[in-house]
Formats: sequence, C-alpha cells, structure tokens
Amino acid sequence: AAMEIFIPAKIVEGVTLKNGTKLKYPMNGLAAFVLSHLVPYAFCWFGLIDPYFIWSNMGALLTGGVILAKLMALWLYIDFGLLWWRHVDDPEFEEDWGVFHVSECINDYFLGVCRNPRLFHRWLEVPFDLKRFWNARPGLTLWVVANQSYIAAMYFGCHLTADGQAQCAATGDWSRVSYGACVVAFAHWYYIFDY
Repeated sequence: AAMEIFIPAKIVEGVTLKNGTKLKYPMNGLAAFVLSHLVPYAFCWFGLIDPYFIWSNMGALLTGGVILAKLMALWLYIDFGLLWWRHVDDPEFEEDWGVFHVSECINDYFLGVCRNPRLFHRWLEVPFDLKRFWNARPGLTLWVVANQSYIAAMYFGCHLTADGQAQCAATGDWSRVSYGACVVAFAHWYYIFDY
C-alpha cells in the first residue's frame, strides 16, 4: 500500500463514471512491480527469508488471505453499503451505491455495494483506490512472486514430510526445475509486467 501511495507517479484520468466524473489514478505500477521483486530478492540475499518462503507457508498465507478477504468484504458492506450516506460527497460516489434492501445482504456482500471504494480523500491528492490496489498489488504481483518461490522450491528439492512440514535441500540443482514451470512463470511475469 505504501508503494501505491508514496512512489511518485504521473496522474491520469480514468473513464467517465455514471455521475460524470473521471477518477484519477497514479501510474506507478512499473516501479511498484520492480520494487515488489527487489525487496524479496534482497530479503533472500541477506538471509531474512528463504527463497521458497511462499511455497513452505502457502497454507498460512491462503488462510490469512481468506480471513482478510471476508473481513474486507464485511467492512465494505457496512461502511460503503449500510452507511452509504457518509460517502455522498466522494467523487467516486454513484447513485446506485449502498444497500437498498437488507434482504439482499448475501448478494450485496459477495458482489459488492460500490465499484470504486477509495480512502484518504482528505490527505492524498489521489485517494487510495482499494479495488485497484487489491487487484494489482497483492493479487497479480504476488502471483508472479509466488511463481518464483515455487521455482525456488523445485530448485531446492522441497517436499512435505509425513507430518506436513516443509523440508528442502541445503543446495539447489537446476535439473529439478522443469522447463514447463519456467515457461509458465515467465509468461505470467510478462503478462503482469505488461499490465
């Protein structure tokens, strides 16, 4: 989130919304993408984390992700749905935001009650766009970094022991890494790089 907010960027306008406004977006994705690679690489280089950290902690990361997604959806449902009138002065507010009938809570919870939820209007020139952030940073960029972690797990011959613990060799061997895995990882990397 800090990269989205603090990396200098050219500001561009998006498409016209129903209410006639155009939202502004910082175009700092490439810099954030590069930093999202350099930081984990540096952590691995200095021994702070293992290169296969994501592979060996995937269960905990997925569990944390599901819990966070459910809490975020609940918060968005309450703040932007049930309490929609608090956002009528936000530039991204549209007339069909909010909860119209509580009887449709399941639909509203899973499909959402607002299209462009943004935060920190008073403090930032361009408010923090939650949808853009969650899709681009932890979603797409983490996908690429996770691919690289899985390749590292292949390189170090990682496997799960009988009690479910990750075990990896002290040294790596490129013969363990399949060509197909490298092609898929590069294709994903290029797709997100070009995003």
